[in-house]
Amino acid sequence: MKKFYIIVATATLLVSTGLNAMAEEAAVTGDVYVGVNNMYLSRGIDVLPNADFVVQPGLDLGFGGFKVSLWANYDENSSEVTETDITLDYTYAVNDLVSLSFGNAYYVYDGVPDTNELYVACTLNTLLAPTLKVYYDWDASTETGVWATLGVSHRFSLMENLGLSLGSTVGYNAENYSTSEAYSNFQMAEFRAAVDWSINKKISLTPAVTYSVPLSDDAKDLGGIEEEVMVGLSFTYVF
Repeated sequence: MKKFYIIVATATLLVSTGLNAMAEEAAVTGDVYVGVNNMYLSRGIDVLPNADFVVQPGLDLGFGGFKVSLWANYDENSSEVTETDITLDYTYAVNDLVSLSFGNAYYVYDGVPDTNELYVACTLNTLLAPTLKVYYDWDASTETGVWATLGVSHRFSLMENLGLSLGSTVGYNAENYSTSEAYSNFQMAEFRAAVDWSINKKISLTPAVTYSVPLSDDAKDLGGIEEEVMVGLSFTYVF
């Protein structure tokens, strides 16, 4: 019950913060999507090593800088939904160069205790869009409970309705519950390439490949992080 009250309070804070922006931009925007990947790769971890593939649907609803997201992971091996994430986010532009985001992600796991992470992110709206994002697990973590990433990305227009997006991310684990509470050290580096094809203004298809490598002995020995390659295809409908 305490967890529920905190989630409601966080949602109320985010909504109230976005009221002024909502007055200027009241239209609700959103998208639904589904991705099929050969594995569930999260923070460098092969979450379901026995799965031949996973299906990951999601829904985003936004208004006035405020966004609510629902995401799930379906494991074909067990024929079960193994995780559901509910995220509340508020993003605003400090100026032309800096954007800030903050929110809460509620993770509903199958077979292990659920948890919550508060997060804050800062993006520089310049070349490569460098983004620093820090998560803090205030719920299930019994240790430091921090996960942080630093990433860059860029999209190249190949032709009309077709683009190539390249990005890389470095992750640092500080005894985070959803990663590993056994150590604090660099976790992994990920490199992603995706081709987005806009069929029309509302529908797009995106094949993508992600290559992940461990960055420390702690990540390999205590976190079980290995070299991984994830490939997949996603379908998105924008409304």
